[in-house]
Amino acid sequence: MRAEAPLLLRDRVRDVLIEAGTWVPRIDLNGLTGCAPALDDALADLVIDGVVEHRQAVGYRVKGSDLVRKALRQLVRNPANNRAVVARQVKRQFSIGIAERRAGIGIVSYELELPPAADDDAALNQAIALTNFWNANMELKDVGRSL
Repeated sequence: MRAEAPLLLRDRVRDVLIEAGTWVPRIDLNGLTGCAPALDDALADLVIDGVVEHRQAVGYRVKGSDLVRKALRQLVRNPANNRAVVARQVKRQFSIGIAERRAGIGIVSYELELPPAADDDAALNQAIALTNFWNANMELKDVGRSL
């Protein structure tokens, strides 16, 4: 039986920020390593890659909407899953946050917003069409377990 490789510092930082779901001061990340320059490099890489945002006064957080951050938290908390989806409906408009593990890429996240529907029947038809599209085109065959 092969042991899993330890997570890279960059991945551990990302996972801590995902779990926090909000801004994390730089000082709160010091416990991840005893090497401050390595932590600075990991944070800089995450910011440059567009995964994390930085604000001098508040610290670091994972980029994306609240829905995307919730989907990322679900994905990280459940390593056996390759996809996490969180949705919200406001009036007749649906927003969907999605996080996935993809082979050769790692974790990706995005948000879909469906245009407002004219009435409840149109909203239901829109949701059914999206579900059918998803089932037909978003198969898990291309989703891996790599991080």
